Amino acid sequence: MATRSSPGLLMAAAAAIRTGLTNGMIEFYSNAQSANARSPITGTIIGRATLNGGAWAAGSPTNGLTFAAPVLSGNNALLAKPSGELWQFTCIAAGTIASARYYSNVADANADSTTLMRLDGAVSGPSGSGEVKMAKTTYAVGEVGDIQSWNLTLTDALPAV
Repeated sequence: MATRSSPGLLMAAAAAIRTGLTNGMIEFYSNAQSANARSPITGTIIGRATLNGGAWAAGSPTNGLTFAAPVLSGNNALLAKPSGELWQFTCIAAGTIASARYYSNVADANADSTTLMRLDGAVSGPSGSGEVKMAKTTYAVGEVGDIQSWNLTLTDALPAV
């Protein structure tokens, strides 16, 4: 039988993830997700999303992104982009975005790491299957884009060990 988690444990885990990623930023890449968020993402960086597209620096809360407070849905805990916030980027390279990496608010050189807090997601248009939804995924240099949604679901079934 699989190990199961209570809603209270899932909500605590979601709150811890939210806290760990507070005031972070997102980089968009042309390549698909890495095998795991520990590994570097390869490909071209298309843009970097911050709150309202403002300047961001590791260690400063200014223009950092933060998920909304977790919400319980059935036996699952949900984390999502706050509906009232504009998570925006200006393209620094032309291309099609395939993946996104949410970096916590610390210096992170996108190297292999077992200690840095990161979250990876596939990117798609509004009706696609990616965790990160955007109005479109192909951009030109200087074009501005925004994230419509990023939803993370913590389920009650823990993976087998």
